[in-house]
Amino acid sequence: MLSFIPNDGELANRIRNHPWEETPLGPLTSWPQSLRTLVSVMLEANQPMFIVWGAEQTLLYNDRYTSILAAKHPDALGQPFLKVWHEIEADLRPLVDDAYAGIPSHTDDIMLMMERNGYPEETHFAYSYTPIHHQGGGIDGFFCPCIETTEQVKMARTVRENEVRNRQIMDSAIDYAIVATDLAGDITSWNEGATRVIGWTEQEMLGGPIDRFFTPEDRAGNRPRVEMEMALKTGRGTDERWHLRKSGERFFASGEMTVLRDAADQPVGFVKVLRDRTAERQADEQLRELNATLEERVAAEVDARMRTEEALRQSQKVEAIGQLTGGVAHDFNNLLTVIKGSVDLLRRADVSEERRKRYTDAIADTADRAAKLTGQLLAFARRQTLKPETFDAGESVSAIQSMIGTLTGSRIRIVTDIPAGAHPINADRSQFDTAIVNMAVNARDAMGGEGTLTLGIGKATVIPPVRAHDAIPGDFITITVRDTGAGIAADQIDRIFEPFFTTKGVGEGTGLGLSQVFGFAKQSGGEIIVESKAGEGAAFTLYLPTATTAADMVAIEASPANDGRGSGACILVVEDNAEVGRFATDALAELGYKTLLANDGASALAELASDASRFEIVFSDVVMPGMSGIELGEEIRRLDPNLPVILTSGYSTVLAENGTHGFELLRKPYSIDELARTLRATLDEKRSNAGR
Repeated sequence: MLSFIPNDGELANRIRNHPWEETPLGPLTSWPQSLRTLVSVMLEANQPMFIVWGAEQTLLYNDRYTSILAAKHPDALGQPFLKVWHEIEADLRPLVDDAYAGIPSHTDDIMLMMERNGYPEETHFAYSYTPIHHQGGGIDGFFCPCIETTEQVKMARTVRENEVRNRQIMDSAIDYAIVATDLAGDITSWNEGATRVIGWTEQEMLGGPIDRFFTPEDRAGNRPRVEMEMALKTGRGTDERWHLRKSGERFFASGEMTVLRDAADQPVGFVKVLRDRTAERQADEQLRELNATLEERVAAEVDARMRTEEALRQSQKVEAIGQLTGGVAHDFNNLLTVIKGSVDLLRRADVSEERRKRYTDAIADTADRAAKLTGQLLAFARRQTLKPETFDAGESVSAIQSMIGTLTGSRIRIVTDIPAGAHPINADRSQFDTAIVNMAVNARDAMGGEGTLTLGIGKATVIPPVRAHDAIPGDFITITVRDTGAGIAADQIDRIFEPFFTTKGVGEGTGLGLSQVFGFAKQSGGEIIVESKAGEGAAFTLYLPTATTAADMVAIEASPANDGRGSGACILVVEDNAEVGRFATDALAELGYKTLLANDGASALAELASDASRFEIVFSDVVMPGMSGIELGEEIRRLDPNLPVILTSGYSTVLAENGTHGFELLRKPYSIDELARTLRATLDEKRSNAGR
């Protein structure tokens, strides 16, 4: 009779055991089917949701909603909705009245002054109130999925303030032309000094090539590209040469070009700083003509002036790069603020258990967000470590369809077009799913939360030419996400895959979602193509190489049930970082393993040569001085094929380019549960193979 309530979860248990017979809803067995269905959907959902039911407006909610209720939970369960939120009743009552009148409502941002922790605090939410009609035509209540966006709104506010301040700083350098470009040499930033020195305005130059203010002879010699390559090779490129103003007049300038890098130290563009030295150049020439005997003295006075200018250029370079990379630093500083603050609060002797759990959860959640941000940057840079496997793209898209439906909301209709038959690809399944979800979320935002989203699977024998690349023949599986949104402006098509570039409003997106798709496609040997016209929606098509055979497709299976305990097995831990090594050995000890720590590959091989039978598994970092983890693993495989090696890494060029070389991989940062499952599974497989 109570099968609509899941077996586990805090709220599932609370709803199952609540004395409903003492409330207007009555006993669970008398609840109408419509309410049962909504409760089942709500409890299974992975985002905050609540239900308000009946004339008394009784509140039911899921586990995710408890973080919004904070101290109001668990007393809020079964209470009148507006009584629970009495401090913001005036804000919510019009919305509740509309819902009970059959009028749905939705907003991406509402500000509420909540008192959920004993004090008023500014909060922001995105929500949808959907009225629930009963068969007689009236309203039984309403259903609401919601997301708290307080931190994003506050972060966006700070970003806006920083952007204004940074722009003022750049424009204050009126004697210097500061120009930023992407890797292709197209202009992305143009300060007031550039307008004053060169003549063109920012509106005239944005998106155009940097060689527009180079002389014809320098353009013919591809001088801008020479400077970019020099900067990439040496760190910076400096020169003094003639350039062109908008009027056609030539001016002599000293310039410096430096590489603009992202948080992963990957080049994303260039910054060129110019100072007009025409008058000085002319004065120098006149001095040399008037008195050749003073040439050496004049030249000396000019080594001194250039040293001063070099100091000024260096200052401007640091300032410009700091402004352009501040967005990344800002994101990580916000994450570190939460972690450091929570740690400081946990160290207080009087912290309650409830607050201890909240601070611990905050640290874990923030660490996950930091890992996701790092992963998205590595994905764009094509430096993420992939674990490819052969699977059916159509089956994987079908499997995540329900999750996409939850993310997009009830006002977006999802249509699938997945032809019968196999669609085998060889790729990292987790990164594949993330790419599809990122495209779907991008489509949702482009439609403003309402429209039709189509997921299609197909086959192709060529990747069309795109972004200056020629067509690529081959066998490909295509995954297309099509939306009915506003479309993409033609001048933005070539920029949408850049990291931190977004057409959304401030606070509505980081600009990293499509960058992850781009990096995943490239690193998997494929491509991502977008087709769009303003006002006619957009279609993003992911091309991935077809797997050579579908016979080895991996089925999705549940991991074997075990508690992850070590039962005294001995692990050889190889880690050059002392703090990480200490953490790993402590964690393994907590899990019931014995450990021995080696700080490099040579020490590990020495321990194995002494007595390899002591160890059940070798757990090694990949990036180490001297012998890498991959080289160590291959040597162990040669010496003892039956001794399993597990690698761990957060970033490795070798892994990114050549894969895991057949070794099990645990990505950093890893959780204790992930470490336990990986070791337990490897240990079970080893012992199972030994018994055959």
